[in-house]
Amino acid sequence: MNGQKMESGRSWERRSLAWSAAVLCALLGMWGCMAIYSTQIAALRDWNFLGRQIVFLLIGVPVLVICWKIPFRWYERFGVPVALAALFGVFSVLFWGRPINGMSGWFEPFGGIQIQPSEFAKPCYLLLLALLWRRVAPRSELAAMTVCFVAAAAFSIPVALEPDYGSAVIFAAMLLIFLFISGCGLWKLLLGGTLLCAIGAALAALRWDMVVRRFEAVFGNADMLGNGWHVQQFQLAIARGGWMGSKLGNTVWTENYLPLAHNDSIFASMAETLGFLGTIPLLALLCALVVVLVRLARGCDDDTGKIFVGSAAFLIALQSLLHISVNAALLPPTGLTLPLISYGGSSLIGTMMLVGMALSAADAEKSE
Repeated sequence: MNGQKMESGRSWERRSLAWSAAVLCALLGMWGCMAIYSTQIAALRDWNFLGRQIVFLLIGVPVLVICWKIPFRWYERFGVPVALAALFGVFSVLFWGRPINGMSGWFEPFGGIQIQPSEFAKPCYLLLLALLWRRVAPRSELAAMTVCFVAAAAFSIPVALEPDYGSAVIFAAMLLIFLFISGCGLWKLLLGGTLLCAIGAALAALRWDMVVRRFEAVFGNADMLGNGWHVQQFQLAIARGGWMGSKLGNTVWTENYLPLAHNDSIFASMAETLGFLGTIPLLALLCALVVVLVRLARGCDDDTGKIFVGSAAFLIALQSLLHISVNAALLPPTGLTLPLISYGGSSLIGTMMLVGMALSAADAEKSE
């Protein structure tokens, strides 16, 4: 009897945490719409981006629920072919993608409809790593690590060639985080990190001038009217926001200078509008989402589900940290979006897919 009560309590806790994660995603999506609105009334003076983001959110929330309600055993069964299809999209965009801002990372099947394959590939990539680890690790942990390393290279290299170094860093870094969550030994993690750094250096050498300019913009004596322009605008926007912000419709840098204020620079834009204190609720919501996913991961009975949910939590945390660090002028510009906040259907819906799949993996009835 006590065992049944404990199991019922665990099941109720998982359902509560799962619904909390879904609600947090919806709240963050609505916050993103308001943030994009604040950039439009100041800088863009139209409703194009806001209207589209609302449509993306109305699509993304049902996508989250659908991915949640699909039994995780179906992801386990079809995860490898789906990941291969995602990998094909990442490769094919190099040849048939539309260049935007110097990067060939989008398909445009219809007028005005743009799809970024790398965003949809992220949940498929984490699922592939989890499935490969489950199949190979019982025989040899080193062999499993090697197979996962090949998968990581297969996804990150074509993304880096677009070139989208920010997303490539996400794919590569998530491999190390995944291996850590899976329980790899320290020397294996160091070996994997060394190999990834070597590959990253080789890819960076292909665009060495651009890489150097980006690092100089933050750490060196960059030309403030040249390669240091974007970093300077981040700093000035955040400085003008101060503690309390300049208030809605009264921004200067968001209106005139911030590059892609509704997307790549959205945190700096919010900092100018809301101030440091005004961004704390946003950071609290993002942290709450990560904590909820981590708690769900710890409660999983199935090791594959536990690893996948934990990796999903760290992916959201890592991408958020990198975006905020770039906007705070602590890291070179990467072009990474702020999950669930920045404008973009591929980013928003891809993140909703990731969370929905994680909730499916964490579901008590489906993990048994």
